[in-house]
Amino acid sequence: MNEITLAGCTPTPLASYLKALGVLRLLSQQVADHSFKAFWRNDALVLQSSIFSGHVEHDCETVCSFFLKDYQPTPIMAPWNGGSGFYLREGKTKELDSITGKKIKTGIRDQPTQATKVVEAIIASTDERLSKYRAGLQLCKEVVKQFDLKQAPNNGAEKDRFIIALRAVLPDKNLEWLDAALITTSDGTRFPPLFGTGGNDGNLDFTNNFMQRLGEVLDLNGDKSGKASHDWLNMALFGEAAPGLLKKAIGQFSPGQAGGPNASTGFEAAAAINPWDFVLMIEGALPFAAAAVRRNADDPHGVLSYPFTVRAVGAGSGSLGEGDSAAAHGELWMPLWNRPVTYAEIRALLSEGRVALGKKPARDALDFVRAIHRLGGYRGIVSFQRYGLLMRSGKARSPKKIGASLRAKSPGTTATTWPDCA
Repeated sequence: MNEITLAGCTPTPLASYLKALGVLRLLSQQVADHSFKAFWRNDALVLQSSIFSGHVEHDCETVCSFFLKDYQPTPIMAPWNGGSGFYLREGKTKELDSITGKKIKTGIRDQPTQATKVVEAIIASTDERLSKYRAGLQLCKEVVKQFDLKQAPNNGAEKDRFIIALRAVLPDKNLEWLDAALITTSDGTRFPPLFGTGGNDGNLDFTNNFMQRLGEVLDLNGDKSGKASHDWLNMALFGEAAPGLLKKAIGQFSPGQAGGPNASTGFEAAAAINPWDFVLMIEGALPFAAAAVRRNADDPHGVLSYPFTVRAVGAGSGSLGEGDSAAAHGELWMPLWNRPVTYAEIRALLSEGRVALGKKPARDALDFVRAIHRLGGYRGIVSFQRYGLLMRSGKARSPKKIGASLRAKSPGTTATTWPDCA
């Protein structure tokens, strides 16, 4: 099969790794020819497909054309979060509070926000690619109405009931996102580390920002995407330069683009992101679904299990201290492979590569290496990119590359291949 190199899809930062998985996932699931395979070479994702002609420029444009004209966004929404776009803001009067000097609130939530406006824009859109998104948003609004919610549920038990009700009515297409964002157990709702606490990083709601970025790269009225979107896409996929990056938040996935002190040659800089990076990053995070497992007979409730995730330790990196490890939210070990595999095989790998968080986890990175070394050798993994979810300025967490890639040195690594791979 012919191939193209996606120079914009690299193992670091974490946003770029997830973007690479998102590209493979969407092409494999939404293009009629399901022959797409991918592997890592020289720190870039390489795509193989029988639909590629061998003319690089033509094949690159074929991939771009799919995302600009045919890509159907996964319905991603989190109505259990306050910034999800399902709840209006409380109005304010013209009178000022004598103590705080701020305008006195009316006590009535009737003011739209940027988040609510983008939800309504998607619902009102005529683009056929957003039909499933519109249906999911409408179902969520109905459940919100059934619970008579004027704001996001704060009570844990109420939120649990709300989420269970959502799962009961949402179609399968929406459940893929729910499985990645949270899991319901007998002890209540649990949140895997990749999506913060159910799809948000502090005040940043990933789901509504995903909708906003869609509005910037896709015309919500069904017209053709503009030149800016095409340029951004070339930058996201192939690493080409593009003007007009946006001052938007990207959260914990790429802290280098978040702006702030030391973000540029001056004292500080504003955030600068490519909206296609954000869209494809969220799409690529969906394969990391959590599960509740029972590790011991005396454990009636089970523990949270998440692909290639352990508790964080400072070992293996000269830039981390003991305090960094104590405040971290776990480590993610992302597999890298050098032989062409399909998306289905990647999903199978992620479903097998679980290391439980909670009771009796791997104590440190060495234990994690021992736990996955045999699996990685048999599956053709040559290395893992290690990330720690560390506390940064503002008490928000951001993944940081820890040390160099771990190289698997087992003789079986080079002698084995993925099933049904060339």
